[in-house]
Parts: sequence; structure tokens; C-alpha cells
Amino acid sequence: MDAEGKPLSGARVEAVRTTSKQRLFSVTNEAGVYYLEHIQEGNYVLYINGQQAAPHSVELNSVSEAFKNSIYNLV
Repeated sequence: MDAEGKPLSGARVEAVRTTSKQRLFSVTNEAGVYYLEHIQEGNYVLYINGQQAAPHSVELNSVSEAFKNSIYNLV
């Protein structure tokens, strides 16, 4: 979301796995939604358009709601 709370379209989202430095990329759609396909369980640092996102990291495991859905919203 931007400063006005509107979804960001075309934002580059990058998830970097902290243990292996594996990088996954995506781009948000007009609703601000992005998909990271083939993501594995683990800890990731998130970047939006090259800037670290808040929260700064996310842990995905088999009980993570986002991991189950494989859908991530730009927040």
C-alpha cells in the first residue's frame, strides 16, 4: 500500500532466504497482490522496490497461513 493506503501496482517484491540467499521475485498487480511461486519453508527478508519492507522478515512454515495459501499481499 502507498502512503494513502491505496494498493501499489507494478511494485517489485523480492524475498531473500536468510540461510541460502535464494532470491524470489514478483510484481504486484493492480490490486497490490503478488505471488511467490515455488517458495520453500524458511526465513525471508522482504524488499519492495529495493527497500526493505516492514516487517523486515517473515518465517514461513507448514502452519503459516500465507504459506498455506501461497498468496502474499503487499502490506
